[in-house]
Amino acid sequence: MAQIPKKNYIRVKSETEYRIEVNDNGDEIVFDLRDTSLHSKVAKMLDTVNELTARLEKEEARIKATTDKPRIDINSESVMTQNQYDMMELINQFYIEQRAALDAFMGEGSCQKIFGDRNYHGMIDDLMVALKPHFEKMGVSTNAIMESTAQKYIPNREERRAMEKGKK
Repeated sequence: MAQIPKKNYIRVKSETEYRIEVNDNGDEIVFDLRDTSLHSKVAKMLDTVNELTARLEKEEARIKATTDKPRIDINSESVMTQNQYDMMELINQFYIEQRAALDAFMGEGSCQKIFGDRNYHGMIDDLMVALKPHFEKMGVSTNAIMESTAQKYIPNREERRAMEKGKK
């Protein structure tokens, strides 16, 4: 009697996969150039990150406007204020949601492959710059993406707001 394999699988091999090695371990992110939703995935990711950034700014303002009080962290000997703690939690949540948006575009676990456990201001901009030549090879409109990214992630928020008001 023939043995039944313990694991069965199916994989549709695609000749239109575009693979990018993203770390020293040889991990890759893969885009299928036949995927008709590739452009919309990029746009949706950027829209989501923009929404997250706007929400972050709104919540930062709310926290800063709140009367601060001391907060003792029982797990250490340090003391931080409630506003400092709330800001830290807000930023941590922002990065969790930002990574989820990036993973929705590039594939589950992509951010971990690319950034590891690091989160930092400007990581999306760094990623977009690194992906630019690959987008061009894939036929994704890099000019629109890079212009959109640059405008939305200018480090000085006050300067960006002033630029936006000047356009109107």
